Amino acid sequence: MKKKVAFTFLFFMLMLLAAFPANDKKLYRQADVHFANREWNEALMIYDKLLVTDKKNVSLYVGAIVSASEVKSPQSVLHYIELSEANGVSLDSLFVSVDRKSRILRNSAIYENMLLMMKQQQPWLKSLINRYLLNYYLFRHDSEGVIAVTGELLEQLPDNMDFLKARGDALFEVGRERESVEYFNRMLEIDDKNLDAYIFLGIYNFWKGSLEMKKINNEFNRLVTPTRMQYASHRKKQRDLLDTRFAASEKYLEKALAIKPTPYIRDVLYNIYVQRSEVDKAQAIKRAKARKQLL
Repeated sequence: MKKKVAFTFLFFMLMLLAAFPANDKKLYRQADVHFANREWNEALMIYDKLLVTDKKNVSLYVGAIVSASEVKSPQSVLHYIELSEANGVSLDSLFVSVDRKSRILRNSAIYENMLLMMKQQQPWLKSLINRYLLNYYLFRHDSEGVIAVTGELLEQLPDNMDFLKARGDALFEVGRERESVEYFNRMLEIDDKNLDAYIFLGIYNFWKGSLEMKKINNEFNRLVTPTRMQYASHRKKQRDLLDTRFAASEKYLEKALAIKPTPYIRDVLYNIYVQRSEVDKAQAIKRAKARKQLL
């Protein structure tokens, strides 16, 4: 009788091993081979078997999500995401690994689509997922994506400097300059020592002022024999520009220089001082530059 019980137990254990071969190293190798050969359906079948017992293995979920994405099965992608969450797998590890794997495959849309689908299907994770999307769009230099995501993030955290700067930069990149300036001004309202805002506003006003000055000079130079009135009008336009755009640039860049002196800021300020005939300030910049070279 004891022999029969022992035989029955042994038979039962063998059946379990046959049904759940997750620890079989051959299966892991087979999964890797199928994945490397882009045999996505075959890879998925093995990942399913391995995940029965190896429930916390991040690489298995990554392989399954990528494979399911490649066969255009969003429901399967969501299944593996939910399974990973149910088994306590770190979302950070999952996101980072899927991002890395999709870049290796040169199909980064896998990662983006996964995040977008999660945001839609699991709205309670919207804020977290938007942060990952923001990093992704910044890496991809996708200004429209940055604008869309920061719009949602700033609804919850309207004073977050990183989100404000990212949105301001992106708006500038797509040509929405006026809106961009508003965000950098907003940053200064929150923090009157924000270096990024001072540099952006200073360089922006210098750039716009230089373009407008060039236009003014070109218009005057096209006159063959300018009259005194035309010359007086030309000089007034120059002075007005120096007292507005260039004065604003000077104000912002002097603030930036006080926070963090750099050769570039000094060079731009020197240019402004010369154009605005601020001799003492221009000489001070030259002396500071000379001392820097001696050190």
